[in-house]
This record gives sequence, C-alpha cells and structure tokens, in this order.
Amino acid sequence: MIGDSDNNTLDNIKNKIQEILNKKFANDSYIKRKIDVYHDRLNFSCPYCGDSRSDVRKKRGNLYLDSLKFHCFNCNHSAGINRFLSDFNEELSNEDKIVVHEIQQNAKKFEKRVSSTQSSMSMTLLGKLAIPKDILFRQLGIISPYKDVTASNYLKSRMINIKDWKYFAYNPLTKELYILNTSPLDRVIGFQIRQLDPKSHKQRYTSSRLTKIYSDVFNKDINGIVERLLLKEPLGQKYIEDEDGIENIVANLDRLSGIFNIMNVNLSQPLTIMEGPIDSLAIANSIALQSAAKHLDGFFDEVENVRYLFDNDKTGREMALKKMKNHKTVFLWGQYLDMIKSKTNIKDINDLQKQNLFNIDIIEKCFSDDEFDAMYI
Repeated sequence: MIGDSDNNTLDNIKNKIQEILNKKFANDSYIKRKIDVYHDRLNFSCPYCGDSRSDVRKKRGNLYLDSLKFHCFNCNHSAGINRFLSDFNEELSNEDKIVVHEIQQNAKKFEKRVSSTQSSMSMTLLGKLAIPKDILFRQLGIISPYKDVTASNYLKSRMINIKDWKYFAYNPLTKELYILNTSPLDRVIGFQIRQLDPKSHKQRYTSSRLTKIYSDVFNKDINGIVERLLLKEPLGQKYIEDEDGIENIVANLDRLSGIFNIMNVNLSQPLTIMEGPIDSLAIANSIALQSAAKHLDGFFDEVENVRYLFDNDKTGREMALKKMKNHKTVFLWGQYLDMIKSKTNIKDINDLQKQNLFNIDIIEKCFSDDEFDAMYI
C-alpha cells in the first residue's frame, strides 16, 4: 500500500530525474526533458544513450514504479533507482532510501507469488473481472476492425490472419489501433494502443492494464470489487490476510493483465515467451510480455517447458544470450535464417510473415539451450 511517505519519495525521485534530464538535454527540445507519467511508470528520454535523435517523441527510458528499476529499450541499460541517480551525481536522502528499499522488497515478494499459491486465485479473479467487449467498445468509442477500411488494410499489411482480428479494435476518430488482451470467454483484461496516424503527437505505444481500465474508463475502484469477489471464494479471507492485503493482490492482477494471452495458454505444454503481441499470434501456446519484457525478466523461468523467442535486434539478442547463459531455451535467429537460406534483414516473426519467409516447422527446430549454439543467436 502506498502511503504519504511513499508518495513524497516518488516526488523526490521525479525531481531528481528532472534535474538529470535538464542537464543532459539542456540544448535539446523541451520534449527531451519532459517526463511522461503513467500509472505504472515514469517514461523519459534515456540519459545514458541520449535516446532517439530522429524523433524526440520516442522515449525508451522507463522507471517502473512498483520496483523502482530503470530500463532503456534503446540501449538496454538497467539499474535500480539508487544506482541510476548515482551515475548522474544525484542521491536520495537516507529517509527516501529506506522507502525505496521497502518498495523494492515488496516487488520481490510479488514476483515470488506469481508462480506460487496466488496464481490460481489470480486467474480466477481475472476471469471474473474481465470486461465484456461490447461494454468496453461503447465506452471507448471503438469498433471491430472488420468495420473499418483503415484498420482492415493495416492488419492485412501486417499479414495477420483474419481469424485473429478478434484481438483488435479501432478508434476511427483518433486513428488508434487497440490490441486486446482477452480471456477464454473473449472478455478484455487489458489492451495496448498503437498510433496509426503518423502526424499524431501522442506516444506511439501505450498500455492499459486492468486497474487503469477500471479507474480511467469506468471510474471504478477495483480494490473494493476484488475484496467482495474474494470473500465469495472458499479461501478468500485467507488470501486477504495472508497475502498482505488487497493492494498486493490487485498489483499481482495488474501485472498478469499486462501479459498478452496469459489466460489462453496451457502451462503444461511448451510455452513460448515473446516480446510483441502481433508476433505471438503466429506461434501456438505463446504469450507476449509487450513493453515490459525487461521489467518481467525471470518472471516465467520457473515454469516447465518455457522457451524464449525474442526479436532479432540488439536488445533481443542480448536478452537471448542472458537466458541461454542461465540454461534457458531460446530461439536461434541465425540458424533459422541459414536454414531458409535468407540474407534478408529480419527483425521479428511478423517480418517473416510479411516477406513470406515464415515456416513453423523450421522454427520449431531452431530452439536450443546449448551455449555452444550461442553463435547462432
């Protein structure tokens, strides 16, 4: 539960980051110095690598509020908040460092719970909290992509099978594409928004998890709803008392609702962990970590039969190497491209589909946990 001291510490952290950005980007556009605040993170230009020089609106630096860890999706640099500030000659007070330590310890507890007793109850709650599509569509003013030429043409250009269009929606007024994270009953637990208007000044990608949808779209406090649902379950009171309160349970629900397709996979079968939801539609029994790929590092390592298929870019290769060193199974892009005899520049699975180079039988042969195969990553 976030108290006044936590809020004060977060304000102090934000002020310190602002000072760093003001110095680092003193000669750049004010947009490079601007911090965008979301419900789960602070988003800003990375002071380590300088971030995008071609588009100042692209900010790949993120400080995740539930763990106070920084990660840049441009240079792949990660650091806890204390190390981050120290790298730029800033430091928190001793009082704030105590609060930071408590927040980080709570984040570690959440990670342990996901693969333990609370995961089953969380899935039950997610199913009950999932929002019917027709209600969400009316509230947001979005429509099925089948009903809009712009949305249909975009999905066709991405070579997305028409049977998978059920995972998408479109706002014709704002030209925003919604990628819907749904339950087995086709109800929504979260979504990612992509800007299709090249002239838009909004951030290109944004995500909304369960809590944000309830609060921003329906103006409802999910905590009270979760408590009422838990009290109807046989062990509901136990979860409320033993798991440190409703806030922590909701945080766990929120984290799960940000993982694309999490409710539709079979954990007893080989599970493929991917970065993007569109890519994951092409691989059976897969989930996508979306923009939280680094934030959820290690999240599924204890799941049996798990394997990782990261993008074929610098960040993806670094993540694959890290997983292989920890004896995890990863996809070998080099081996696959050799086997199909392609020298084309391929970034991800969807690129393979668009260039008619996707072959699921060969893909299945290109996973390995042998460090001697690292040359093929």
